Amino acid sequence: MEIFTGDLQCFIGKQPLFQDNVVTLPKNVGFIILTATIVILVNMGKLLYFLCFILSVFPADAIENRRHIHVARKGDKKSHRGDTVAKIWIEENGKKKIEVCWSELNAKDEAAIINVIDKNWDTINAMIDKVFAGEPVEIIKIRKR
Repeated sequence: MEIFTGDLQCFIGKQPLFQDNVVTLPKNVGFIILTATIVILVNMGKLLYFLCFILSVFPADAIENRRHIHVARKGDKKSHRGDTVAKIWIEENGKKKIEVCWSELNAKDEAAIINVIDKNWDTINAMIDKVFAGEPVEIIKIRKR
């Protein structure tokens, strides 16, 4: 039994399930249900490295009503929202307004990150525009408080 699959690639282990756009089923399999799933690999738009933190945006954030930055601690897998340890709003109605939406950071780290965002606000906004447009950005690296 053969089924035309279009331009699809799928493997079971290292064995291709589809070859030359055709599924060939083993003789002991009466039917197979194929479903189409669209997987979008989202590269979180990393904007800035600051000490042990990564400041970034998700391209999907473009539809939200306020711009914000996700703060992740490098190598930390224990925060309650994945790697993200804070979400910081950076504007309201198109104007600069930096405030913490939520945070697991201590006061010292939170204040340092807000300061970095404040000092680099124009650059960060320009980078966010590029991420939302699907363009590459050069990540800023800041090593000192």
